[in-house]
Formats: sequence, C-alpha cells, structure tokens
Amino acid sequence: MLQRVLLQRVLRRSALAVAAVGGLLFATAQPAVAAPYWQTFTVTSKWHCTGRLSSDNSVADVRACVVVNGNYAQSVVRVRNTTSAFIDLRTVVSISASGDGYEDSCDQTVLGGTLQRACFGSTMHGSCGVKIRASIYTEVARTDGNWSTVYWTSGDPGADLNPVKFCMT
Repeated sequence: MLQRVLLQRVLRRSALAVAAVGGLLFATAQPAVAAPYWQTFTVTSKWHCTGRLSSDNSVADVRACVVVNGNYAQSVVRVRNTTSAFIDLRTVVSISASGDGYEDSCDQTVLGGTLQRACFGSTMHGSCGVKIRASIYTEVARTDGNWSTVYWTSGDPGADLNPVKFCMT
C-alpha cells in the first residue's frame, strides 16, 4: 500500500514537471519556418509578390513574396523552371520589421523541367500597419554547367511591389 502511494506521488510530480517544461517551451517558441525545404505551393490573395526578378527568362522565373495573414508575415522565394532541363537552386530568404528579423537558408535542390517550388522563411509577428522588409538571394544554375547567375532583390521587397504591411489584405 505504501509503495502504491509513493508511486502515485512520483507519477504526479513527474506529470507536473513535464507540464512545466512544456509550458516553458511554448513560452519561448521560435517562429514557424519551412526552410530549408522546397515545397509545392498555392498562391492566394495573402501573397504579395514581385514580378519576375530573373534576368534570363529562358531558364527560371524567380519571384520574392511576402505572405501576410493578419499580424503574421513570412518571406518566400518562388522559382519556376522555364525549361525542360534540370536546374540547381539554392537561396536565402529574410524578413524584418521594426528592427527584428530572421534569415533562413534553403537546401540546395534540383528542380525538374517546368516545375515550380517555393522556400518559406521564418514567420514574423508584428503590429498592424508596420512595414515589412523582405529579401531573397537566389542562385540558379543549369546542371550541365553551361549557365549560372545570381538573382537578388531587397526592400519592400522590390521596386515593383508596393510596401507590404502587417494586417494588409
């Protein structure tokens, strides 16, 4: 009987300790991020993207985007292979607002002909109306080694995209 009471106390205290650690983890939660993985995607009205940033339209269509959902925003790079050949990709996406920010690297990957993928950076929380800055640095190369280039945009994020703000619809 005494052993059973002691065992119940130990289990109760263990459960309290696990709950306390779990609460601490939630209190110090990191931003949501999908990097370093490239994923399929669907563009919605919450996506605010630049026009084509690539200088050589015969190889890849690269766009910088900010996805805004109320007080949350996430930087994204979208790449569409415009050829039937394979291309190599690697990129860095970043987002910042009010002096805080995140930068995420996406794994190098090979993208098959005519496919498109996106790499999502960290999700950031901000106050409504605060301007969001996002940037991407992307390298695209043909796997046959005949062509390579770097695409870059920075700012709001780019000359052809109006300033993006938290809570924007």
